[in-house]
Amino acid sequence: MLEFFHSAEFLSYLSEALGEEVLQLRSGSNYRFGWKDYTLLHDELVLEPGVDIILDFTAEWDPAVGGQIVYVPEEGGQMEISPSPNTLILVKRPEGMQRYIRYVNHHSGEKKRYFVLASL
Repeated sequence: MLEFFHSAEFLSYLSEALGEEVLQLRSGSNYRFGWKDYTLLHDELVLEPGVDIILDFTAEWDPAVGGQIVYVPEEGGQMEISPSPNTLILVKRPEGMQRYIRYVNHHSGEKKRYFVLASL
């Protein structure tokens, strides 16, 4: 999947969607989250400003189970992105914005959350 994210066609699509030329992505990872999985919000790990590109493959996910991607701006508050199948999400991160993945609780059973997250 990460090959697709670095393809000329996808970078051209992102350039059109964002209204600026995109030549390459900074980073990208495949994720699979299930019961007891989460990430932490680290004060020492400061994300550079940029754009997150999330391609979600999660099917039939109950938001009460957790697993949301949560963005926290420096000034407080939060923005939550719940799993949504076959969805491309672009999130502009200003300076000081952090993110984490909310804990997936036992109600997930055997279900897993699948997504790819890359950054510009």
